[in-house]
Order: sequence, then structure tokens, then C-alpha cells
Amino acid sequence: MATTGTLAHLPPARLSTGNAGWAVGWGGQRLYVFPDLDLVLAQHCGNYDKPGTEQRRINDAIITEIVLPSFV
Repeated sequence: MATTGTLAHLPPARLSTGNAGWAVGWGGQRLYVFPDLDLVLAQHCGNYDKPGTEQRRINDAIITEIVLPSFV
């Protein structure tokens, strides 16, 4: 599944304009594109057989606590 737009589940203050695209895979695989930051982020996780909220929680923590703060 791929989509574009804002990442509503991430704090909007972390994005320069909220412009982003992403793709989601099974087990926590994620590909994020933040054109305003000149950033592409690929995450490879092995959270298979866990609820989607648990898979997303880990990915979101990496983005909001480690990756994006270094660009703000």
C-alpha cells in the first residue's frame, strides 16, 4: 500500500510543511519520503504477527525521537 499526503500520526511540528509520501509493508517495513527535508527513510522491522498499532509504534518512535529532530 502506498499513499501520499501528511503523516497524520506524526507530530506536524516535526515536518517543515507536512508534505510527505510513504509505503507500508508487512511486519513494520516502511518507506518514507520527506521532499521538503531532502530525506528518504527506509525502515526494516521484523514485527510479524503483531497488531498494526504495535508495528507502527516502533517506527513512529524512531522517526519522531531520532530522525526528524535532527532536521528541525
